[in-house]
Amino acid sequence: MRETFVAKKTTMLSCVLLDEYPYLGKNRVARLISAKNVKINEKRVSVDLRVEKNASVEVFIPASFIPNTPTVVYSDDNILIVDKPVHMDSTEALPKILEKEYGKLFPVHRLDTNTTGIIALARGIKTKTELERAFKERGVQKKYIATVVGKPKKPSGRIRNWLVKDAEKGIVKASVTKINGSLEAITDYEVISAEDGLSKIALYPHTGRTHQLRAQLASIGCPILGDGKYGDYEENKKRGVSVQQLRAVSIKFIEVDGIINYLCGKEFEVVE
Repeated sequence: MRETFVAKKTTMLSCVLLDEYPYLGKNRVARLISAKNVKINEKRVSVDLRVEKNASVEVFIPASFIPNTPTVVYSDDNILIVDKPVHMDSTEALPKILEKEYGKLFPVHRLDTNTTGIIALARGIKTKTELERAFKERGVQKKYIATVVGKPKKPSGRIRNWLVKDAEKGIVKASVTKINGSLEAITDYEVISAEDGLSKIALYPHTGRTHQLRAQLASIGCPILGDGKYGDYEENKKRGVSVQQLRAVSIKFIEVDGIINYLCGKEFEVVE
């Protein structure tokens, strides 16, 4: 896709592109610039530079950079529930894309960029406060479906360990014992089916740690198919899968108060 537009304000090129194409995210914007896919006033650039207001910006965006449009599952005056597509940041790009139609939106939880599925956004500060409290106090139940390499030893059970961030590598490491800087992570699972060396698993996280499901499944020898950080490289390559096969399929409000107490007992689902 090749488009030309006018910069709305004087700022850095990366900010200009993110304002115009919020779904790209910071990493892809940086790649567009370094690949010389952007022209400013008909001059090709390869670094992030200052762009003056009303400057002409021409950009070529590869088809692989353009995600599917998010699908709205439910909306009212307080909350928006959306089916997030793959390759879309959930805390910045997703709200920006939807704000044109739904007004200011506030993320209250997140999905990894390559994880698809259901996510809730608050449409006001009061809703944001109540939803954040509900997630923190486990008043919201989430269900995921994952395709993993191998099969857990038991058909159902609980994965309970401690996760510690490795900021340098951008990953978290799982430990069976509590170590300095670690956070407890708890996930219940149930095997739905298993064949051809793969298993489909339902996951019910009780905590919301960074990369929790991906790291925990890898820790029990069942990495998510297509996961580039925690997965089985050879298996991913053999099966031709480059995106993690993890999807958030439902969200249920168990205990919420205040302005959104009417959501108690309600469950919202998307197709697996």
